[in-house]
Order: sequence, then C-alpha cells, then structure tokens
Amino acid sequence: MGLVIIIAGIISLIGGIVAAITAVMEINGLDNLLPQVLKAIGALVVGIGLLWCGINIRKASDGSAALRIFVRVFGLIIIVKAILDLIGVIVGPEDFTISGTLVAFIIQLIIGCLILWVGNKIAGKNKNVLSKILWIILIIAFIVLAIMELLALLSLDLNADGALGLLIVGICMFIAFLMALVLCFSPDVKKAML
Repeated sequence: MGLVIIIAGIISLIGGIVAAITAVMEINGLDNLLPQVLKAIGALVVGIGLLWCGINIRKASDGSAALRIFVRVFGLIIIVKAILDLIGVIVGPEDFTISGTLVAFIIQLIIGCLILWVGNKIAGKNKNVLSKILWIILIIAFIVLAIMELLALLSLDLNADGALGLLIVGICMFIAFLMALVLCFSPDVKKAML
C-alpha cells in the first residue's frame, strides 16, 4: 500500500513540476497564468502529501496506524484542494457563480474535516458504538472511492496530454483504496475499532 501511494506521489509531483514549467512558458496574461500556477501547486501538494503518506505507511507499526495515516492525509489533501479550487475559480478567466463555488467549497471542506476527524478516531483507545459506526463508514467510503477511481480510469482519454501520468496515478490510487478496504478487516484495525 505504501509503495503504490509513493508511486502515485512521485508521478503527481512530476505532473506538478511539468504544469509549473508549462505555465511559465505559456504566459498569455495574468488571467491565464494564475489558474495554471494553482493547478501546478495543487498537483505538487497532492504529490508531497501522497509521498509523505506512503513513506509513513511503510514505517507504520500495524494496520491501524497505517490506516490512520492514510485517512488523515486524504482528509488534508481534500481540504487543501478545496481551497486551491476556490481560489482558481475566483481568479480564473471563466464566468462563475460565487454561490455555487462557495457551496462546493464548503461541502469539500466539511468532508475533509470529517475525514480528518475519523482518522483521529482510529486509535483504539475509546472503543464504543461510534467507533463501530465509523468502521462501517470507512468500509463504505473505500468501496465508493475505489469504484469512482475505476470509473474515472475507464472514462480517461488516453490521447490527451498527460494521460499516461493520470492513468498510473489512477491505477495506484485504485489499488490504494482496495488495500485500505482490506486493511479495515485486518486484526489490528478490528481490534482498534470494534
């Protein structure tokens, strides 16, 4: 699990560096530059987050610790991406509705914070009904995320620019979600949450 997340992180970092170089080389005014730079920053943040996550999962003492790291980093990535997406829409040249953008931002922010909170609850110190419910929610979430990643892979245009990188990252994340799902059934996680 740690290895596939590290691979996804490295490819995302490379994508962010390429996006940053492309943004600088194709400056067509500030309106076009800022969204490109934000996209590059987003890819770099995701890459760094995934790298850190993968490295620490490989060092984790047990399944519970590995799952906790994965869930926390995933929550942080959602929050950072939500902030960058909001800024990107506001400074972008396209027309947008501020209400729709804010609603999407608030939903992503709430989801990211909830995921972080769930990650903090995978500790095994206070097992109760809530921890059992969270265990079930994690299982459902990983199934849904794996299916969404698979659908994104199936709809990917392989002729588009950067398709190979997106394909590899998508496959790695699909495998990571499946491994996280399997990890939910490991004795360590079940002992911590059930």
